[in-house]
Amino acid sequence: MPKECGPSKTLYNRRKRWSDFGVFARIMEELAD
Repeated sequence: MPKECGPSKTLYNRRKRWSDFGVFARIMEELAD
């Protein structure tokens, strides 16, 4: 990952939080419309 993205632990935590809150599912639903 590029340095601009921050530490890998930060990226992991962000992805996990988004997944837990259903962000990715909502994005996919919107894209499917």
